[in-house]
Amino acid sequence: MKKIFIFTTLIVIIILSILITVYFFFFKQAPLKYAQYNTEKINNDVNKQLKGIDLKSVRSKKHLIFEKSIQELQKAVEQGQLTYTEITAFYLDRIQYIDQREKGLNSIIEINPNAIKLAKEYDKRPNEEHKPLYGLPVTLKDNINTIDMPTSAGTHILRNFYPNRDAKVTSQLKNSDAIILAKTNLSELANFMSFKMPDGYSSKGGQTQNPYGELKISPLGSSSGSAVSITSNIGVASVGSETTGSIISPSYAQSVVGFKPTHERVSNQGVFPLSPSLDTIGPITRNVMDTIVMYNLMNIDSDKKIKVNELPLNALQSAKVGISKKLDDDSAKNIKILLHKLGARTYDVEVNQENINNAEIINNEFKFAVNRFSEENRLPFKTLSQLIDYNQRDKNKRMKYGQYLIEMANKTKKGDNKFVESQIKLAQNRLKEYQRMDNLDFIISYNADEILLPSVAGAPVITIPYNRDDNEEPQSLTLIGFKNEDNNLLKAAYALEQNLPKRKLPNLEK
Repeated sequence: MKKIFIFTTLIVIIILSILITVYFFFFKQAPLKYAQYNTEKINNDVNKQLKGIDLKSVRSKKHLIFEKSIQELQKAVEQGQLTYTEITAFYLDRIQYIDQREKGLNSIIEINPNAIKLAKEYDKRPNEEHKPLYGLPVTLKDNINTIDMPTSAGTHILRNFYPNRDAKVTSQLKNSDAIILAKTNLSELANFMSFKMPDGYSSKGGQTQNPYGELKISPLGSSSGSAVSITSNIGVASVGSETTGSIISPSYAQSVVGFKPTHERVSNQGVFPLSPSLDTIGPITRNVMDTIVMYNLMNIDSDKKIKVNELPLNALQSAKVGISKKLDDDSAKNIKILLHKLGARTYDVEVNQENINNAEIINNEFKFAVNRFSEENRLPFKTLSQLIDYNQRDKNKRMKYGQYLIEMANKTKKGDNKFVESQIKLAQNRLKEYQRMDNLDFIISYNADEILLPSVAGAPVITIPYNRDDNEEPQSLTLIGFKNEDNNLLKAAYALEQNLPKRKLPNLEK
């Protein structure tokens, strides 16, 4: 009997040891480290453009640019206090001394070599059509095609790849006379390389840091660089992409506003795919009004634009708001008091995310979406298999943390469209039930706690900086809307934001 007990104990110990080894080898996320792979090129590109610019004068106008909204910047230009060249130079200067210094934040992966040239051209002619983004610099996540800068999706193989045409959203921004200032670093392949890879790491750019706690607090992802660039005041706004939390998560982690619109309300054309049924493009900004400005430009429905100058402050009057039961008691109490003060009614809601499997949706779609995108855009690899083989030839440079996720996805023989459709339908029905039950206008949650359900349902979500807890990590309120009700959600978010404390800034002047 004793021998059997000892034998059984040994077997249990061996199994536990194997499970622990597997966990640490495949699943435990590696610690954050400083890693900047493109700094020399970025700084050279910045130096070329800042040559001849009076940086002392530009820096003296920080009070006119730093933390200012799109409307405030345009007003300063109209009044002759600023030029578009000065605004662009200000952001380029910050890239050098904050983002790409030694042990910098590393949110930027590429620089537009013509940014200052474009700004000077905009200074020569007035903004007669009063375009809101005229002459203003924005950043783009580096999975969004740009013909004048490489688009890598963070991969080594695409580090110098120039697409033959812009993504739809890039064209929309250029047509609005915005300046694409830079591309931002991201979690490689939109966070679909391996479980071990830290958020904000890519083989092309290295590791993006969270300015609220470098090496300590994750920047989250996958739109890590976009959120970090905006909280660092590099650009007036950024464009990210989300499959499940990739805009919302880094936005709350960096104390900025992130908005994921209804699925397909913004075109995905020319954006490196993860899961076409879920992938959504959206803006990251420092305030809700700027989010609305960006959304108006990106929205494919021209008749769905919001009049920025007519945003109602009473949008929460008589609103019915679900309050997630996941909120701690103090937060829920404070939010309810505020909402009641603004005329809203509140209802406790338990958001049910059981049996919603976004990972299986991605596994069903990723391989085939990448192969199609590769053919359409003439990438230097034709199939996902070829990308995997390329990475294996130099593991340290091309797949430092492994590529378990894409290897697993590559084993998918045929996508199960019925499964994908059933999952989306399940998520949509769950949200509709909340809407029907109490006739809710939206649900308030915390950070990205309940992002799974609206992501799979294709519903709009916006996160707004709220406060920071005792260890000073940023926190946000996240508003979950219902499909195709983006405008109502944005108006509610704007009204709520006006009654919240301003976001607390990271300490970057080190």
